[in-house]
Amino acid sequence: NSSTAVWNLQVRRGDKVAVMAQDRKIRDEFLGCICGLIQPVSGQINSRCSISWPVGLKGGMDGKLTLAQNVQFLEVIYEDRIASVDPKRFFKSLCLLAGLSPDQQLKTLKSKEQKLFFHIVSMAFSFEVLLVPSAQFLAKSNKDSFSQYLNQVFEKRIENNCMITSSNNRKFLRQYCDVGILFDPLGRLVFQGPLDECFDY
Repeated sequence: NSSTAVWNLQVRRGDKVAVMAQDRKIRDEFLGCICGLIQPVSGQINSRCSISWPVGLKGGMDGKLTLAQNVQFLEVIYEDRIASVDPKRFFKSLCLLAGLSPDQQLKTLKSKEQKLFFHIVSMAFSFEVLLVPSAQFLAKSNKDSFSQYLNQVFEKRIENNCMITSSNNRKFLRQYCDVGILFDPLGRLVFQGPLDECFDY
């Protein structure tokens, strides 16, 4: 990470963690280190669990492939992480709700449509640690049928598992998080504890 601050902390199974900092870059770097996209300046990150790619991001998918082909590609890579659903049926149902066609090329989708697709794919797999950079499409306050269904699936994915989010949507954090990790503007860890205490810090 670009910060030389020392991050020394532990996250327990089942924790729902809010990563809190005024600087979005610090929050994103923290998630990036956890999933291996960013290498720490020194030290190491130890995990004995399965960790998702950041929900709603591209996750290694290929723009030249169709949506269905990308799903098939990920099914092979994450065969042992497929959730207890029929991935193809799940994928088609959510695509229908989102107004997407499985035969579309990924690169032809508009920005919002790509985000919708990336969220759909993320929810087809189950990880012991789910990394959530944004509350978009996942918050309970969303009224459209796609977001409501996606929210239900999201709640199943984090049940009994760990979630770490860098979202700054306070309503979302209060709905789902019980623990906070607070960083100062220089990226130094200043507090880790109950979420309400982080808000009051």
